[in-house]
Amino acid sequence: MDALIIADMDGAQAQYILEVDQLAERHRLLFVTDGSGQALAYQEKYAEAVEYNAGHDGPFPHLNAEAEARELSVEALVSEVVAMRTAWRSVSAQIEAARARAKKRIRSTQDTEDWTLAVQAFKTELPALKKDAP
Repeated sequence: MDALIIADMDGAQAQYILEVDQLAERHRLLFVTDGSGQALAYQEKYAEAVEYNAGHDGPFPHLNAEAEARELSVEALVSEVVAMRTAWRSVSAQIEAARARAKKRIRSTQDTEDWTLAVQAFKTELPALKKDAP
């Protein structure tokens, strides 16, 4: 958005905040697959991996199905799932901190030029936020 003279400042501010949220989501999608169902599948696989590592007997339907499909051992897949979750937690926290800073900056002023600068600063910061690939 360009800095403009805007009659509805609250609505305009909300648009800048929405832009920050959308940018954060696009950056998250560099690391995870889109979709609520996919997020649930990731959660289920991780929960099963935790149970597996704790020595429980299962069942582990997500892990078994994916291990079979990918021709991996369940143990190898568990290691991968845990490593990916660890890496995701790191980058996710970084994205959330940057997002919160940008939104705080937008909310702290009624100046559209400052809002534009906050969004631009966020856009500049995002590419540096990377997960360490396992």
